[in-house]
Amino acid sequence: MPTGFLICAHRWNFTDTAFDGDAWLDWVRRAEPLIPPGTETDTFSTSRLFAATYPEAVAVA
Repeated sequence: MPTGFLICAHRWNFTDTAFDGDAWLDWVRRAEPLIPPGTETDTFSTSRLFAATYPEAVAVA
C-alpha cells in the first residue's frame, strides 16, 4: 500500500496536466472538506491527504 500512496503523491504534483475524469480532480474534491482552502496551516495533516487519495492508492496497490 505505501507504493500506491507514493504513486498518487507523484501524480498530485502535476496539477497542470489534469484532464476531465482525472483522479487528481477527485482528490481535490475530497480534500477540500478535510483541508478547506485558506485553512491549510491549521487543518493540514498527512492523514487527511492520504484519505483523499485512499481509493486510488488501494486500487494501485
